[in-house]
Amino acid sequence: DTGSEDGTIPSGERLVSLLASLDNERAVNLGPKGLDAEFNRVLQNLPAPGELAGCSPGNAAVFPSKLKEWLLFPDTWGPTEWGPIPYLPDPSILVDRMEKQWGPLRSYRGIKTASDGSLVIPGIHL
Repeated sequence: DTGSEDGTIPSGERLVSLLASLDNERAVNLGPKGLDAEFNRVLQNLPAPGELAGCSPGNAAVFPSKLKEWLLFPDTWGPTEWGPIPYLPDPSILVDRMEKQWGPLRSYRGIKTASDGSLVIPGIHL
């Protein structure tokens, strides 16, 4: 159920077009509220009103500290969690590898970064 009153499903082309519009760097720079505004702009400019009925913004901001928290493994993890490997990785292996590529997360400014330093995740809810 996409939430539309008549049970129609938005076309794949429209959904892809909507997602592509959320790649607007100006909107990303404003964070989720900028992407919400871009979402609403797209809805207002549809050739047929209601074409994306049942769709709503699903944008979020994640601060680097939260991302690091998600990527750290508990120190208590052992072979049960990691599986049959000859060594147990360091709990910070994912963070270490990401920071090796991106630089320190606390100062990262790059792909999908808002002006407040959060990492912006664009999306839609069906």
